[in-house]
Amino acid sequence: MNFPEHMLFAEALREYEQQRAAQAELARKNLEKAQLAARCETIHLDGSRCGSPKMKDSTLCYMHDRLEKAKAAKLDLGPMEDPDSIQVAIKKLQTAVIDGTLDHRQVAQASADQKVIFEIECGSADRAVS
Repeated sequence: MNFPEHMLFAEALREYEQQRAAQAELARKNLEKAQLAARCETIHLDGSRCGSPKMKDSTLCYMHDRLEKAKAAKLDLGPMEDPDSIQVAIKKLQTAVIDGTLDHRQVAQASADQKVIFEIECGSADRAVS
């Protein structure tokens, strides 16, 4: 049966298979290139290395770079023993907010912590006076 429709279908099928083979070859070559890419330098707790490709101009992969940037800033507020030291801590917190060192969630948490400490200190000072 040599109908023109069958021959057209057979030609389209051959063309499709050739394109699919070309795509598979391209994917294989791209995978080989990806395997040669430099890897993230993060070492996990179990001693294994991160296997993700590192980002351009970085030693870390995308995820570990984002995690590194998201780490909470270490802010030394000092001991909060009296109202003066609490005031100094508030000043340091304000400076960190203005500089952009802390985001709004970190500021809210630090403020809540300071409020609790202030209430504890003022409550114990009121009891000492009584």
